[in-house]
Amino acid sequence: MAPIIIRYSPTDAKSEMVAAYDASLELLDIWRAPPIPVVCYLGSGKPTQTSFLYTEPWPKNMNEEPCVTQYEDGDGTVPLRSAGEELLFDEL
Repeated sequence: MAPIIIRYSPTDAKSEMVAAYDASLELLDIWRAPPIPVVCYLGSGKPTQTSFLYTEPWPKNMNEEPCVTQYEDGDGTVPLRSAGEELLFDEL
């Protein structure tokens, strides 16, 4: 039995690749997030450390505690700026 040889012109190959790409885009719809509400809690009003400095140019050991040089508004752990405050209120 003779092998089956299929020859494509560059135009045919390109059109098939475009069709396959378009078909794959339809599959991406299943990966969209479901329309459920998202709740975020942000804390504020508590000084939150954001900048640190060591007293020596290079710490002598890893037990040395750095000095806090800057505080920002936050919840004591995460600064409000890092929590994405401005992004959340833009969407409301």
